Amino acid sequence: MSAILPGHPKQKLLFAIVSDLDEAVRTGMKTLVHELAASRQWVIAPPCFVESKEEPQDISGNDVALETVGGYLEIYSAWSPWKVPRDIDLQHLDEVEGLVGALRDLSRRWKLEIEFELDGKFVGAIVEGEMDRLLSVGLLDEWRRHLK
Repeated sequence: MSAILPGHPKQKLLFAIVSDLDEAVRTGMKTLVHELAASRQWVIAPPCFVESKEEPQDISGNDVALETVGGYLEIYSAWSPWKVPRDIDLQHLDEVEGLVGALRDLSRRWKLEIEFELDGKFVGAIVEGEMDRLLSVGLLDEWRRHLK
């Protein structure tokens, strides 16, 4: 495998359920992330499970707590001026495709909507097992095209 220079920036691909949550869904996501983490050698690190609850700023209003259940995967940044060696970029793509495939299955099984963000920028969603165009074409197909 090619080497990455020390200090090469990393990006976080965050995935989170935006559907209603119950304990079974939380447990299902946590189990999936842990199974994925153990399923292979990851370029940087395995995906991490995330569960957090942010209480509303204004407790007198109708605001509700914001709950996040999902996870994230770190990948090396390929945004200019940074370049990622092709073999590492291919491995990252394979990791992300495997992650998305597993999340599609979870989404289909539980009828969930799962959104994805790359460093805080929305990059698509899966709704009841189906990827939206932004995720399938804008992220994955564009990434594959870049590697050809």
